[in-house]
Amino acid sequence: SHEQRKSFSVTPLPSATQPESYLYVVLRGEMYDSIEQLYRDSWLLRLSAWLLGVSLLCGLLAGLWGFALLTRRLRQLTRTLDSFRRSGFREHAAYRGRGLQGDEIDQLGATFDQMANHIQNLLQELSTRDELRRELVSHVSHDLRTPLTCLHGYLETLKLKCDRLTPQQQQLYLDAALGHSRRLGRLVSELFELAKLDAGAVKPQIEPFAPAELLHDVAQKFNPRAHDDGITLHIDCPAATPFAAADIGLVERVLENLLGNALHHTPKGGRVDLRLQQDKGYLAVSVSDTGSGIPATDLPYIFERFYRGTTSGDSGQHLGLGLAIAKRIVELHNCALSVVSTPGSGTCFRFQLPVWRTPEAT
Repeated sequence: SHEQRKSFSVTPLPSATQPESYLYVVLRGEMYDSIEQLYRDSWLLRLSAWLLGVSLLCGLLAGLWGFALLTRRLRQLTRTLDSFRRSGFREHAAYRGRGLQGDEIDQLGATFDQMANHIQNLLQELSTRDELRRELVSHVSHDLRTPLTCLHGYLETLKLKCDRLTPQQQQLYLDAALGHSRRLGRLVSELFELAKLDAGAVKPQIEPFAPAELLHDVAQKFNPRAHDDGITLHIDCPAATPFAAADIGLVERVLENLLGNALHHTPKGGRVDLRLQQDKGYLAVSVSDTGSGIPATDLPYIFERFYRGTTSGDSGQHLGLGLAIAKRIVELHNCALSVVSTPGSGTCFRFQLPVWRTPEAT
């Protein structure tokens, strides 16, 4: 030890009781102690410095590793974002992470996936709407051009050959021109009506009314037409039915469209039935005919505007807006318009109306 290497002086101090006694004197002991303490302190300082250096190095390496791990995931997310942008926002590769249960970067990636899917759905919807718009413009231009051309032709003929036509012939030309003018007016009116329904400008005014009375009123309007066409129009309503909760004006429009469509497709000697039934808290209204029916291939599309069936035989007379308007009105009442048809036997359209419930009943 350092204590054994210190310089010291010894002198005997004999006494009567202890003849062999010595006096030890350490030469410069305090100096040696201070030097030894300095040496120990310097060693601890070097050890602390070494440990500090090792700790800093380990911390630096750990920081670099964490930074590399963090930036690698961020670079992966950046590549995913850039790939989505370069694809025109139409192709998206999902970010590979732990989703919303992961850390902040995983949550950011999951949120981006949700946003990308939403953007793709919006773009798909816009594309579909644009395609429908182009198709609608094409159909509208065709259906507007046909009556306008016929109207122009009849009027031009009257002007050029007025002095050579008999009064009966002039009356025929005027009647034909008037018919095309009315057809054109109906088309424009239906276009505006459907546009308002699609834009949400029409809000049903729910009120109680007697559905049986409404069915009789609508049938009364179409009785002359049915009689002229040789078609039997029959109404089947229970003796007592509860009030319906709906917009009576809009429901009347639905019945007019369905009944007009049924009469249009029913041949002479056929039959059209209006029925009202109560069904599990609802009032079921059906319009059926004994016409030619609808082919199975056409059934999924009959509610699309301007759709013409493959066997319609209308020669362009049926505009294809009445059923689309009826379906939209029924949907505004949170109900559905369904159809069942058998080719050669007839077609039945059916929808439901909620029963009016008084405040005491609710």
